[in-house]
Amino acid sequence: EEFESPPGEETTTTTSSSLGVTPPFLPEKEEEEEDQRRRGKEVEDSSEDDEEVGQREDERVRRWASAKADVVAMLASVAEILPAEMGVEATADLASSRSVRRAYFKVARRCHPDKTLCLRKELRYRAQFVFSALTEALDYYDDGD
Repeated sequence: EEFESPPGEETTTTTSSSLGVTPPFLPEKEEEEEDQRRRGKEVEDSSEDDEEVGQREDERVRRWASAKADVVAMLASVAEILPAEMGVEATADLASSRSVRRAYFKVARRCHPDKTLCLRKELRYRAQFVFSALTEALDYYDDGD
């Protein structure tokens, strides 16, 4: 910002920086750098939280899936791992290949990563890992038929 002398006086132009004054609306370089460091730290912290949550939920789903013999057992017990708020129910009638596929697609519609974006972080990760485990188990089941 420049300051000029009033009319009639000697004309000199000075800048606020030459007066040693920093306008209050302009952050100083150090403050800017500190803000950037703080923002970077917040991003790192949130990604660590995401990593921890992801690892915890992955382990939980792996334990659940490994205790089940196949996709039929997983579909019959899906309500154990996913909460009622997701609207997923266990399916009892899984006698035919068609009923297994139908039950799989019913659960997959609720657990697909594109459908879980509005869920809280833990449920989103859990649903995504359940989706992956069921998909892998169904592929194995289909290969066996």
